[in-house]
Amino acid sequence: MLCPLCGMDKETATGFTSDGEASFDIENFCPLCGKNIEANQSMCNECQDELDVTLDNIYFCQACGAHLADAESTCSECGTNTSILNTPASCIVCGKITMPNSEYCSNCIIGADEESKRVISTQFDTLTDELTSLFEKARGLGLLVSLLEREYEGAKLMMEAGEGVGAVSVLEECKEKLKSSIMQYEVYISAYQRARARIDRASQEGCDVEEALLLLTRAEYLARMRDYKQALICVIKCSSLADRDIKQKEAWKVELGAYVEK
Repeated sequence: MLCPLCGMDKETATGFTSDGEASFDIENFCPLCGKNIEANQSMCNECQDELDVTLDNIYFCQACGAHLADAESTCSECGTNTSILNTPASCIVCGKITMPNSEYCSNCIIGADEESKRVISTQFDTLTDELTSLFEKARGLGLLVSLLEREYEGAKLMMEAGEGVGAVSVLEECKEKLKSSIMQYEVYISAYQRARARIDRASQEGCDVEEALLLLTRAEYLARMRDYKQALICVIKCSSLADRDIKQKEAWKVELGAYVEK
């Protein structure tokens, strides 16, 4: 059975809603208008509603207030799916369970719609600050970010037009793309520097590093095209070739030394 004051399930044995907030006389209220009635009365004096069900099995539509039969899944008055309405929701401010379609939380008396706007605004401002920092870092690394900057400017226009949820979604996507680009570039640069050092050592050892240098040149070209994934593959191959040549050279020196000793 639902509380006539807040619509929550009530404890029939206590006269309180399950959270203990609302108190009422279990036996004496009209399910349609909520007015007091006499015990065992068959009709409400206020709205003339016939009390054709026992009071322990009274349900009403949370959208329009019409009386519902126990088994009804759709309100016959407004057509609302009552299974959706009966799903509890949490207040975004205090966390208390509230009526799914209520405009205000009975606990903190804050309008859910207005608070949602404030939450979205805060999220937007936070993402804007994070993106400003990421854009500065990306530009410092020489990354091309003009496309993401256009998406960023578009999100600001969406926010001004009242499309806060969509604007936040766009900014979150921009943030992930920027972070991914920066990470790929930093991984590539680190691998490139290691490959360059291995090739230099191989060259000092007298190894033929022409193949490795060709791969390194290819990696540099791919990096200029912003294809850091393929560029990374190239520099990894460079390092492998240089390491192979160094090991072969060292093995050859060992064999040569053994031969000279003989």
